[in-house]
Order: sequence, then C-alpha cells, then structure tokens
Amino acid sequence: MEIRERRWAWDELEALRPRVRRRLARRCRDESELDDLVQETLMRAARYRGSLTDPGRLGSWVASIAGNVFHDHLQREGRLPRVEGGEAVLQQVEGREHAPHESDAALDLVVAGDAYARESVLNAMWSSFADLRPDDRRVLADYYGGEMSCKETARRTGIAPELVKVRLFRARKRLRSAVTTSLGVGARA
Repeated sequence: MEIRERRWAWDELEALRPRVRRRLARRCRDESELDDLVQETLMRAARYRGSLTDPGRLGSWVASIAGNVFHDHLQREGRLPRVEGGEAVLQQVEGREHAPHESDAALDLVVAGDAYARESVLNAMWSSFADLRPDDRRVLADYYGGEMSCKETARRTGIAPELVKVRLFRARKRLRSAVTTSLGVGARA
C-alpha cells in the first residue's frame, strides 16, 4: 500500500515538471543547471511531501520550493570562485598537486608544524601503532583499516556503540602523541 501511495505522489509531482521548468527557465539560462534545479525541486518536494497541509495547493507549494532551490543555488554559486577567460586562463594556472610521474615518497608530511620525510613519518606511525594498547589497535584497525561504521566497529570490538567515537578519539590522541615522541618533535627546542 505504501509503495503505491509513494508512486502516486511521485507521479503527481512529475506532472508538475514542465511548470517548474518554465518557472526556473526565466531565471536560469544554462540548460544543465536548469535540469539540476528542476530535479532538486522535485526531490525536495517528494522528501517533504508530509509537510504539505493542503493537497490542493501542491502547485504553489512546489513553486515556492523551486524559488528556494534557486536561491540556495545562487548562494552556493556566490561562494565558488569564478574564472573568466576560458581556456587561456586555465593554461596559465599552475597545479598545486604533484605531477603524476613524480613519486609520492618525495613529498614531505607536516607533523606538529614541522616537515618530515614521508617515509620517516610512516615508519614512526607503524612502530607507534604496534606499541599501542591492544584495544586501541583493535578499534583503530577495525574502523579505519576495515572501513567499518561505528556500529559495526562496536559489534566487532565489544564496545557500546555510543562509546566508539570516544574510544577512537582517545586512541588517535595516543597514537599522535606516540608518533610525535618517536619523531622527537617535543625534544627539539
């Protein structure tokens, strides 16, 4: 029953697509952005359909959602830097990342404000990780190494789900402290 009801609601919203498109086309001239804005409008309307108190006002309700979507779009666009000038300007911009043919090992890592060779930082991290308490190693390995969610990590490690983030925070703090000690960050003055 619920699936049929959701399908009916979506069909009703989909029937408004041309009207929403015409409304937004007055403000947005880029076809691909217009398609995105129309789709976002219909998705928001579907998501918040339960807040519509008078089903007879569906059209005006969706029109106000379209206005909000367009306003949000303008705000988002205003925060993004604009590059005018096309390809000529883009060719003058130098990339900040390393070139694909360069080795990652040549890059330094910054620890506590000082740059260290990547290899020495990784060696310090792995030796410090091996020296951590077993429960710290387990929660870090399950969450980061196993790419598990907090709930899965809790189940696997036997920790209460609400404590996983606390344990992760404390384990990361102990690992960071051990790495900086291993690198001798605090020893230099």
